[in-house]
Amino acid sequence: MNYSIQHIAQIINASITGASNTSISHLSIDSRAIENSQNTLFFALKGSQKNGHEYIQDAYKKGVQCFVVSHLEDSFSTLNEACFLLVQNPLEALQTLAKHHRKSFSLPTIGITGSNGKTIVKEWLSTCLNDNFSIARSPKSYNSQIGVPLSIWNINAKHTLGIFEAGISQVGEMIHLESIIQPQLGILTHIGTAHQENFRSKEELLEEKLNLFTHCDTLIFPSSKKWVTKIITKRFHDKKLLSWGFSERSYLRIIRLKKRRNYTKVEAIHNHFNIKFKIPFVDQASIDNVLTTIVALLHFGFSEGRINQKIGQLQPLKMRLELLEGIHENLLISDVYNADLDSVKIALDVLAHQEYPSKSLILTQFNSFDEGIFSIIKKLNLKHLILIGNFNKQTSLAQTTFYYKNIEDFLENTDLSIFKNEAILFKGSRRFGLEKVVQKMIKKTHETIFEINLENLIHNLNYFKTKLKPTTKMMVMVKASSYGSGVYEIANLLKFHQVDYLGVAYPDEGITLRNLGIQMPIMVMNADTSSHISIIENRLEPEIFSFRVLESFIEKLKQTNQKNYPIHLKLDTGMHRLGFEESDMKQLQSFLKEHTEWLHIQSIFSHLATADVPQEKDFTLGQVQQFQTLYEKLTSTLGYQPIQHILNSSGISHFSEYQFDMVRLGIGIYGYNFDPKIQQYLKNVGTLKSTISQIKTLKKGETVGYSRRFKAEKETLIATIPIGYADGISRFQGNQVGYVWIHNQKAPIVGNVCMDMIMVDISTISCQEGDTVILLGEHPSLEEVAQWQQTIPYEVLTSISPRVKRVYYKE
Repeated sequence: MNYSIQHIAQIINASITGASNTSISHLSIDSRAIENSQNTLFFALKGSQKNGHEYIQDAYKKGVQCFVVSHLEDSFSTLNEACFLLVQNPLEALQTLAKHHRKSFSLPTIGITGSNGKTIVKEWLSTCLNDNFSIARSPKSYNSQIGVPLSIWNINAKHTLGIFEAGISQVGEMIHLESIIQPQLGILTHIGTAHQENFRSKEELLEEKLNLFTHCDTLIFPSSKKWVTKIITKRFHDKKLLSWGFSERSYLRIIRLKKRRNYTKVEAIHNHFNIKFKIPFVDQASIDNVLTTIVALLHFGFSEGRINQKIGQLQPLKMRLELLEGIHENLLISDVYNADLDSVKIALDVLAHQEYPSKSLILTQFNSFDEGIFSIIKKLNLKHLILIGNFNKQTSLAQTTFYYKNIEDFLENTDLSIFKNEAILFKGSRRFGLEKVVQKMIKKTHETIFEINLENLIHNLNYFKTKLKPTTKMMVMVKASSYGSGVYEIANLLKFHQVDYLGVAYPDEGITLRNLGIQMPIMVMNADTSSHISIIENRLEPEIFSFRVLESFIEKLKQTNQKNYPIHLKLDTGMHRLGFEESDMKQLQSFLKEHTEWLHIQSIFSHLATADVPQEKDFTLGQVQQFQTLYEKLTSTLGYQPIQHILNSSGISHFSEYQFDMVRLGIGIYGYNFDPKIQQYLKNVGTLKSTISQIKTLKKGETVGYSRRFKAEKETLIATIPIGYADGISRFQGNQVGYVWIHNQKAPIVGNVCMDMIMVDISTISCQEGDTVILLGEHPSLEEVAQWQQTIPYEVLTSISPRVKRVYYKE
């Protein structure tokens, strides 16, 4: 459903500045990820750290012309084709528009709220009802004051049912969400202590959540908590109340729950008939959420058999709690980023149903702590109980109980080998850093991995930003799979940190990013003529470096009727690879003048050949001077000034006075600079790791590997590592040229490098099979490995095979 700007202005009571005939079908609050720029209405929301008004120019450059704002800034006057809807509060305007949109459709709607389980119940209900309805629902966990209106906007005429979740964090919020969702069927999943900090009591929290059901005809809820049932029955005595629980008055009365190893049998009574269900979960949270789903399906007229068929297909959603394989045959249950009383109970229930001979718990202090939790802990008969924080000492909680002040105290004074063949729950608040313990206890697999430290990458990005003016834009090169680091993960992170442009080598790389949802501007450096249609279809921006390519691209623009399309002109000022030369200027100026309606020159740039060679400073300065001259000639013809850029990573470091409008950051962001003075400020991003597969003892005179290139001069311990030249380890590194890093010691590579394996001498190192081996990182460094391979750091990174798993993490 499309809206005219005039109609929207009337709905949200806005005054219009500027004119627009644009038909709006898409709403956006983020200038970095606008899906449909030609039909987008941008709401400039003000948050605690970000002000959407600051990003209007960015959105405008991407094609957005219509904006909802609370004030007009002087800089907006340059946006000649922009239309502004002036309101007092853009967030309230967004909600008002969504409310109006919702009223345009008469589809039945389910509103879901609660402290936990909203998203799961929404997704499970959608799965079960998908055959009967065309469902509009909240994407992911879009349940906030912003997320709900954006979810509602997705309703269209094809939908026959809406399922939306609503979350609140303070008094007065739910009334706004209720007026937007307008549910007829309400579902309350669970009331706990999550998000209670802004409420005077649990009763006040419940009353606020119940505001979602003000105009509902029917309400589904669990009757397990008497105080919740009392408030609901008193407030909604005139509604159809469908509860489930052990109470005789329950709509679905539970008679018996029998938990097996991987499922739960439920016996219940509904409408005086005995019915049975088989729930494919054993943890109480999942059981509760399935029972809520069952009541909704009964309300929709599903039979017992059909319900069993539907719930048998339900799969757990990936939440914060994770099950991990640990060292010493342990199972690690990791839930370390959030802790309140109810989530602790849920996690303990998961621990209780693990089929392990022994169970242990590592628990940190958390808000809303209630010593009543200890009664549950006692029932678990734990082998080890570790309490971290300010706990009062208790007796008989477990076979052994230990108290520590903090994580560091625990790690310094605990031998982790005491945990063997156990299910261990790690539960705590994020501020304690319990994930450090989890990482130490995860089983190290035998696969080779390339770890990418995202925090270090952003550190390097910010270091180069310090060399720039606040107004200078930045393009980051993510070609060759981000120098071997992985294209999507890096691109997504850079998008979040508001990098202006991404640069790729070939169209396929850009198309991959588009398919993965990266919508920020992407320049393609090698835009061969055969790919021009694909470039246009994916809104990629080609580098144009010759008349042949330029003429071909113009032809494709005419075929597809694409006018004012952004391109980037490459000038050759001394690299002598690609680019228009000085002798081409007159012809190029004439050509651009003739085709002005088809092209928008987004940028003009050149490439420095010797920015990393101090001895060639004069040559670099000559390139810059020639570039400036050619740029001025072209802009005199164009009548406007495209983005001007010439600096690469080394150029940023040593010629920052020529940063112009934008710079291009390449290998620098990945932690390398040729200048030691700069290198000391950069952090290592990629660490190539493997493990020891096997250790052998060679007697004097015995050899190892192909061609018997290594012969033991004495008894020697040899470790075999499962990585070889097929993974990026050059054969030049073998025969004691290179080394690996094991337990902070060098282990020389001996014999020839094989396709899938290398052998190292560990005679002086105390290690065992399964231990970690570092092949690239702090030690050995990227520069060291490049020297061994007789190449440059760029080639080392880009040679790491795709079969090597990339793992991304933050400290």
